[in-house]
Amino acid sequence: MEWSAHPTEEDARREYERTWGLLGSREIEELLDLPVMSDPVALATLDVLNKIVAPALFTDANLYSWPSAEWSTSV
Repeated sequence: MEWSAHPTEEDARREYERTWGLLGSREIEELLDLPVMSDPVALATLDVLNKIVAPALFTDANLYSWPSAEWSTSV
């Protein structure tokens, strides 16, 4: 997974739109019916991304939104 240390607002918006596009016509509540994630690589990726969210918030608003979109679409 790659992303810029300082993504532009356009980069962040594009990832946000991609996330919603992957959701399609499903309601957010339908995600509760998905199987629990068990892939160790995906779980480790989410663990790392979860740890960088707070520092990203204080660094750059666009950087904060980027991992959130990335982790929802790449694992």
